Amino acid sequence: MEAKIISFYYETGEYAVTQGHKGYEKKHNKSGKYINPKGFGWATEYKPSRITLGIVVNGVYAEVWVDRFFKDNWGRLTAGRVNAIKNTLPKEVNVIENIGLSGEIYYTIDDESLEKWLAAANKIK
Repeated sequence: MEAKIISFYYETGEYAVTQGHKGYEKKHNKSGKYINPKGFGWATEYKPSRITLGIVVNGVYAEVWVDRFFKDNWGRLTAGRVNAIKNTLPKEVNVIENIGLSGEIYYTIDDESLEKWLAAANKIK
C-alpha cells in the first residue's frame, strides 16, 4: 500500500551522568530516557536519536520511526548521514499495515523502500 511522506523530523540523542538518584532505584524509563543507576547517587541517562516520518495512508495521518533501519544498516546517525537521508527523502513509500496487541493499527515501511532509500543516501555521503 502506498503512503505519501509529508514530514521528516530528526531528534538528536542525549547522554548525561546525573546525580541525586536513590539507592533503591532500578533501571527504568522516564520521559523517553533510559536511566541506569551506577551507585552512590549517580546514574547514566540517555535518549536515542530518532528519525520520524509523517505519512498519509488512505487519507489518514500516521507517524513512523525509521531510525532503527538506518542505524542497523549504516551505523551511527552522524550529521552527514542525517543530511544525506533527508536530502534523498522519497515522496512515496510502500507501507505495511500492522495491528498492535491492543487492537490499534500502525504502519511500518517495507524493507524494499528502505533499502532503495539507503542506497540513494549512500551515494551522496
